[in-house]
Amino acid sequence: MTNKKKLAITLLLIIGYANYGVAKEVSVKEELTNKCGFLFSLSECQNLFVSQAAYLENSRHYDEFESFSKGLIRVSKDEKYGLIDKKGKTILPVDYDFIGVFYEIDYLENEKVKFIKKDEKLGLIDKQGEIILPILYDDITKYRDDLYVTEMNYKYGLADDKGNILLSTEYDRVYPEYYNNSEELIYVQKDLKKGIVNKKGDVVIPPVYEEIFLDTEDFIRIKKDGMYGAINLKAESVLPLKYSSIYSFMHGIAPIELNEKWGFVDPNGKTTIPHIYDRFGTSRYEFYKVMMIDNWGIMKPSGDLLIPLEYESIDILSEQLFVAELNGKKGVINEKNQILIPFIYEGISNFYEGQIKVTLKGESFKVDLTGQRVE
Repeated sequence: MTNKKKLAITLLLIIGYANYGVAKEVSVKEELTNKCGFLFSLSECQNLFVSQAAYLENSRHYDEFESFSKGLIRVSKDEKYGLIDKKGKTILPVDYDFIGVFYEIDYLENEKVKFIKKDEKLGLIDKQGEIILPILYDDITKYRDDLYVTEMNYKYGLADDKGNILLSTEYDRVYPEYYNNSEELIYVQKDLKKGIVNKKGDVVIPPVYEEIFLDTEDFIRIKKDGMYGAINLKAESVLPLKYSSIYSFMHGIAPIELNEKWGFVDPNGKTTIPHIYDRFGTSRYEFYKVMMIDNWGIMKPSGDLLIPLEYESIDILSEQLFVAELNGKKGVINEKNQILIPFIYEGISNFYEGQIKVTLKGESFKVDLTGQRVE
């Protein structure tokens, strides 16, 4: 072979290797695409894996990556989902309809329990990729980080964050309730009747009531056969089932209706204010509005009247100020029943920084607490 031929072959080999290198480099660049979505950079996406080579290899097999937990990656292919580890080892095959969080604001990586879906059924999966609650349920609702309401065939139950079944799916409704920072109590409904169970599934109050409201451990409002009463957590009677209505406690007393008259009881079920009022109204301040024979006043929780029953209507502006109505006209009185603004107005509202909006002969304007007009 002549020297010219040798030189030509050498040049061709050099050019060939150079082109191969360029092609390979371009190929690598083409494969280095971000498969974690626009919220993450390419480098963040690659860092899910032990190496760039592992990232490249798995990029060929999957459409999308997302951090599932420390060391695990959720992958998708053709709208199916599975789990792999940082090396690409399969933890769960890409065989599931979805693996995700219960609320959009939650991050997949941060949640210790996620849901997993297959063939329109749901289960629970933990951060290690283990299915802790079988994929059997029609729906699962996250109540709290450690409580999940399950649904199967329109019946409800309860599971915890370890996959333990706390309540079997036998109830019409399940209402978890965190009570007193210590005990887990759960409202349940079965055959249109309501009761209370605890997290262990033990029946605390049997589901035999039309309504049930837990105010305190010693005072649980109940309704049965159309009448109201009260029991405690031991299911012992506190008030007999003979009342037309019982409201929740406010300012240490609860309104209770008997024979179309309202009275008030304390948390022990003792009647502290007799059934003498026709109507009442609540307030965030330490008193109630009460009415007897069309006359309104203001009552303290002790039963003493702060404002006598002598007004056609009464509304509360503050602890010391009240809008009252007399002879069809409105004015403002204080807690001593002294008139601050005379009863000449058709409407009074919007008390703010010592000024009150009033309406007189169709005109609206503001006055101060002496009744003087404010321009």
